[in-house]
Amino acid sequence: MDAIAATMPYELACDQAGFSRSAFYQWKAWGEEGYQPYADFLEELRAREAEAVFLMHQDLKAAGVSGNINAIMFLLKARYPQHYSETVRQEHTGANGGPVQVQTIPLPVFGPNDPLNHFDHAQEEPDTSGDDDPGE
Repeated sequence: MDAIAATMPYELACDQAGFSRSAFYQWKAWGEEGYQPYADFLEELRAREAEAVFLMHQDLKAAGVSGNINAIMFLLKARYPQHYSETVRQEHTGANGGPVQVQTIPLPVFGPNDPLNHFDHAQEEPDTSGDDDPGE
């Protein structure tokens, strides 16, 4: 719990403590379902995380006075992105804020009589009959 209170990611905190990552997540899930002693474990986990965030906020406030807040903001954004990451929302609109205009362009279908169909023509056998008049 000390590593988590120090804002280490769960996986690294488990590794540091010699605790199985899968067991950690299973305990957390059982705690969320209210099973004991896992609910107590989850309560302790959340309390330690809240304590860490509280301390970072105090450090952030002090750092704001000196103008050096980058490291603390990095930790907050990395560890708690749902609360501290910046979200960019982009919307696309057409002219004057209207809907985007879409134009459909018909494309040729490569059928046997399509002049752009190079595939069927390439496989045709050359006419060797010597008769150049197709009307006869």
